[in-house]
Amino acid sequence: MIPTYQECMLPLLRLLKEKGTLSLSECTNILSEKFRLTPHERNELLPSKKQTIIKNRVGWAKFYLDKAGLLEVPSRGNYALTDNGLRFLDDNPSSLTTEDLMSFPAFKNFITNNKEAEKSLTTQSAIQDIPTKTPEEIIDENFKYIIHNLVDEVLGLVLQKDSDFFERLVMDLLVQMGYGDGRVTRRSRDGGIDGIIDEDKLGLEKIYIQAKRWQPGNNVGRSEVESFVGAIDRQRGNKGVFITTSDFTREAYEHTSTHVNLVKINGRKLAELMIQYNIGATIKNIYEIKKIDLDYFDEA
Repeated sequence: MIPTYQECMLPLLRLLKEKGTLSLSECTNILSEKFRLTPHERNELLPSKKQTIIKNRVGWAKFYLDKAGLLEVPSRGNYALTDNGLRFLDDNPSSLTTEDLMSFPAFKNFITNNKEAEKSLTTQSAIQDIPTKTPEEIIDENFKYIIHNLVDEVLGLVLQKDSDFFERLVMDLLVQMGYGDGRVTRRSRDGGIDGIIDEDKLGLEKIYIQAKRWQPGNNVGRSEVESFVGAIDRQRGNKGVFITTSDFTREAYEHTSTHVNLVKINGRKLAELMIQYNIGATIKNIYEIKKIDLDYFDEA
């Protein structure tokens, strides 16, 4: 199990006492060994996909220990123990938490001078509520919560529209995703091909679309998938996208074809793609998370 950032603090201090000055990557790799993390745990990313969880947590352990005056950054990207850190370890502590750090004047001053941090750390109950999450993880989880609710809203609005609107929506989405020029068709004799995407300017490569605006619970079965594959066969095609506002049965998901590459998209995935590509959704706010540009400070 990946340790929390608080669980990384004391091992990080002990590591620096043992090894001397180390970089974040070196600390992360050695602590990963000490915590016996699996390859999957070592490579598991934050939801933002920008950094591994373990490296993020070691980094935030370093941040809080630095604010407490227990370690320092003697050179670019490197950490070392301070005299206060050595004295702290001389007492042979069995654990270290953010609550314990409140006993260090430097850390307490940092908290009291930071209103947002003070809200989270000045009470015993608040301290106990945040032992596992770093700020990036909290932001990522809240972002996922917003998207989850937005998916529900988008899907609900799609279900209120008629089939013609839904088919146009599907074509708009696929075109926005960069698959080429698209057009809605009405070919009932072709097993329900609702649209065609021309991947190239001459229309030599085509993607056939099936779009079913079905209510949740009314899942697409294997027979509908087989019928769509047959329709693509009759057009001598080899690519298809089956999109539904509901979902697919297990048998439908398991159905494969040797000659038609078929992608199945259920309602939630459809709504997620609409949000990602701004179809029926628009950007409200953009928050930039910045970090120190060490190259700038090294130019002098």
